[in-house]
Amino acid sequence: MIRGKPGQELVLSLKNESQSPHTFTTADGKADIELRPRAIAEARITLPQSGNLAFFCRLDKSRPMAGVFNVSGPVDSPGPNVSPQTS
Repeated sequence: MIRGKPGQELVLSLKNESQSPHTFTTADGKADIELRPRAIAEARITLPQSGNLAFFCRLDKSRPMAGVFNVSGPVDSPGPNVSPQTS
């Protein structure tokens, strides 16, 4: 889970673990980062004051890769408990 305040700028570390190129592209067009296979990149985004900021890979046509940052509720509200994954 990523937490932030409305209007806050976040710095995201992006890692492409696949052997195909991908992008991290925001719906507002303010971020469009290309990630080569096995590459790491940094993206800066600003959370909206409220609502959603969608992101997607504009290169992946066969199975859309997408997500959303949702800004709602107080920042200090409790989030779900997350346990580390073990394999």
